[in-house]
Amino acid sequence: MKEAPTPTIPVETIRKALLGYRVMAWTTSIWLIALCYEMVMKYGFGDDSLGWIAIVHGWVYFVYLLFTANLAVKVRWPIGKTIGVLLAGTIPLVGIIVEHFQTSDIRQRFGL
Repeated sequence: MKEAPTPTIPVETIRKALLGYRVMAWTTSIWLIALCYEMVMKYGFGDDSLGWIAIVHGWVYFVYLLFTANLAVKVRWPIGKTIGVLLAGTIPLVGIIVEHFQTSDIRQRFGL
């Protein structure tokens, strides 16, 4: 088991950043599933009435990027890992899976 590093940032700040990331990972994944539904309706059935879903998902994903970058800076993720977690929000359900493993890792590393 890894010993919790001495954080340069207060643990409470990391806890808040982690909570924001978790909420946005789930929100992004749910809106991405809604976007997939919208695309099936649009291209499969010619129903363009749900076009607003794409706009909402785009903004939600943007906020996810901000929250994820904030967490990455606070817990000092390497750039490759940060990019991987950022891209996880573009594949349905992968964002939730990645969130689970990253949350476990951060909780263990920082004793949350």
